[in-house]
Amino acid sequence: MGVPRAPGLPVLPDRRRLRPAPRVGAGPSAILPNGKVLAGYQGGPQTYIYDPATNTWSFAANKRYNDKSDEETWIKLTDGSVLSYDVNASDSHAQRYVPSTNTWVDAGLVPVSLSSSAVGS
Repeated sequence: MGVPRAPGLPVLPDRRRLRPAPRVGAGPSAILPNGKVLAGYQGGPQTYIYDPATNTWSFAANKRYNDKSDEETWIKLTDGSVLSYDVNASDSHAQRYVPSTNTWVDAGLVPVSLSSSAVGS
């Protein structure tokens, strides 16, 4: 069975080569200042860039804390970077994707727990 995808959308590149390409599905995404789309992988730390002008995918940097992007929301900040926080992690570190350098950097500690158990389900 192939990887489901929208008509006309190319298959994601695969770093693992022996398995089907990862699915973006429930992973987060954000439109970058240059119009490209940063997409997270729900099963691991991989991130990808989709270029709608060329209809192609390319690899972006892996997330700094090696966490998967499942059930995350990404927020684009005014400087063009993208903020991410893993609510399933035991620590409270946030990270930012910086498009100009294709890197994920530390964004400091989140001052309060943002997990559903902390804020009420």
